Amino acid sequence: MSSWIEVGDVQARTLLANYFARIDRALAPLSRDEAAAVRQELEAHILDAMAGTPAGETDARAALEQLGDPDEFIPQLVADRLRARAGRTFGPLDVAAAILRTAVTGVRGLLTAIVMSIGYLTATVLIILGILKLTTNQAVGVFRLRTGELFIGADETVDGVDLLGVWFAPLAIVTGLALYLLLTWAYGRVKRPRAPPPSDPSNEF
Repeated sequence: MSSWIEVGDVQARTLLANYFARIDRALAPLSRDEAAAVRQELEAHILDAMAGTPAGETDARAALEQLGDPDEFIPQLVADRLRARAGRTFGPLDVAAAILRTAVTGVRGLLTAIVMSIGYLTATVLIILGILKLTTNQAVGVFRLRTGELFIGADETVDGVDLLGVWFAPLAIVTGLALYLLLTWAYGRVKRPRAPPPSDPSNEF
């Protein structure tokens, strides 16, 4: 038997169809090719688990229980794939999709998403400040105030000495871009440990 669609028992086939419909919905954030590859591997696990059995409803249910609830393992799998994609493309939309998906994979995922969001926000602010330095007459840069404190940002009423002058613009833009690239590179290579399905302890999808 090369596909669960070939299962002769109607009730078993209905169970499998409903299960993989849930899988397909959970894999929707992935590209068609990525989703198809994951689904094919999951189908292989089911067929392996049902091998040598009558392939009835009880056998199908047991195989699905071995694989697990899609709502428990698919979200993290999708988040890992999206992070890896962001690490390859460095595209802002891919980064945003990875962060949003990571945020719903549990407390650890939410904390990771918050930390990464703060990092990307910092990079964005630096780039914007650099551009403002070049395009506006607003006081933008690093200033030593009369109180001796340092101020980094933009403020028309800032009262202090501009420490970097026009050099603030390229430094801020380059630092912001470098931070974005470094964060994305690292983010695309971080994978949370995931327990494999009981049917094949050596497989990590």
